[in-house]
Amino acid sequence: MKLTEQQKQLEKQVRKDNPALLKGMPGDKKAELLRLLETRIPQPTGEVVFTKTQMTSSPVPPAELLLGYNEAFPDGANRLFSLVENQSKHRQTVESKIVNGQILSSRIGQVLAFILALVFGGLGYALTVQNHPNVGGTVFGTTVLGLVSIFVAGQKNQKRNLDDKAPK
Repeated sequence: MKLTEQQKQLEKQVRKDNPALLKGMPGDKKAELLRLLETRIPQPTGEVVFTKTQMTSSPVPPAELLLGYNEAFPDGANRLFSLVENQSKHRQTVESKIVNGQILSSRIGQVLAFILALVFGGLGYALTVQNHPNVGGTVFGTTVLGLVSIFVAGQKNQKRNLDDKAPK
């Protein structure tokens, strides 16, 4: 039985990969095995597949893609724009709530700090007037020193945050 060119190539590859497999096999059995292997090899179909990848950094796709959405789905482009607008509105609402919460937290902290400064400043003054100048001076001095330290640290932190947000 005569082998085709592809069967000869298969035999050569089998002998290279596993020399003992075909050794001692009768010719007709070898030809049958090679025919079976030949049917398992995918044959080229002549198809060519192209893939196009397109990226955009905008939340809005290019116009030709929007036309494709309209063809694929009824009113697809409007539905997509509605989705983008709703997501944007949601993000802005969340950001607004976060900023307002931070402002409220800051205001509460300032009011509490002012009350504590009045209490400890008054306590230091009262101790000084009550003939305890060392203790009164210490309480008053540490209160003022603490307030100045917090103010300076806050200013540095605020400047650092602004510098981080500045365009580079």
